Amino acid sequence: MKKHSLILFIFSIIFSLIAKGQIYHSDPYKIDHSYFNIEQSRQEILNNKVKLISSFDNSLKKNGSKKKKSKLNYRIEFNEYGNPINYYSSYVMECWWFPALKQKLGLEKRFITTYNYSFQYDSLNKLIHLKEKIVETHSPAYEENDINFYYNKENLLNYEIISEKYIYKNGYKYRGVAYTNDTTLSKYYLNYDNSNKVKYVIKWSSSNGENINKKVLDTINFNCTFDSIFIKKSLPKGIKLDTLGRIVESTLHMFQGTLIGGGNYTREMPNDLINNYTYDISGRLVLIESKTRSGNYVSKEIWTYDKNGFLKSKHFDGSMKTTFYEYEFLKKTDANRAACPIQ
Repeated sequence: MKKHSLILFIFSIIFSLIAKGQIYHSDPYKIDHSYFNIEQSRQEILNNKVKLISSFDNSLKKNGSKKKKSKLNYRIEFNEYGNPINYYSSYVMECWWFPALKQKLGLEKRFITTYNYSFQYDSLNKLIHLKEKIVETHSPAYEENDINFYYNKENLLNYEIISEKYIYKNGYKYRGVAYTNDTTLSKYYLNYDNSNKVKYVIKWSSSNGENINKKVLDTINFNCTFDSIFIKKSLPKGIKLDTLGRIVESTLHMFQGTLIGGGNYTREMPNDLINNYTYDISGRLVLIESKTRSGNYVSKEIWTYDKNGFLKSKHFDGSMKTTFYEYEFLKKTDANRAACPIQ
């Protein structure tokens, strides 16, 4: 598992410039998104010639064996250079038993959200286009976003253009009013100093919709490396790291408040949830044990790995459901091409 991936799993390290139209990292392995995450490093994918990773949930029988029917969580495909090219994930909304029964009988529609990502690269294997499509079965519209990356002669990200579209079904009306598609266009221009640090970013945005038609120009000062734009300067309260930068303890406070002058505060409570993390000799996470502050047992999440060190399964102690991972590998012809990537 890639370094600090657990931190990425628990909280987002993207430095959000605005709610929509945030700047994206040009390295697909460093794009930290709510719906997209690679749980292995590029080097692991490349060294083991991985072509496809599938994650799915499977209910277990009382004897511990899998039931035949499984639910796909995500599927991600890689090219011969270890870069992702397609990503698909789905989420099925859990509901009360009676609606769930009607869904199984085909009497009620299931609430499903699907996320599709596609990646395109140039001859130097640099990301030049990312497309994101989010579809909800219970929504009258879907989201389709295009992120285009442009580089300077030093192969540094020069600027990126983000087009975010909210596309309604043909003829959709609400209370008799027809809705048109909404589009937000954002452009980020990066200015570097002589040491290739980002001095500032100029952001230009334009929105159009039913009642919106505006353009905004702004400048954000950074004076830091490109990667540092996306990293929070401090850890959230309740997170403890070891000397290797791994999370060893996290706390979910049940009591949180807002100060009159702004800012948040927490208070220690007996029912606060405290998670402790255990790693094996290879540095891989193998156990997350959860207890309340008062010492009451809550749960255990057990992580197992295959002989190649890839994540094999995640299982909550006492649960009749386990998340499994499957891997497919490149053929020899593809693997030979990967051994001599284009420079």
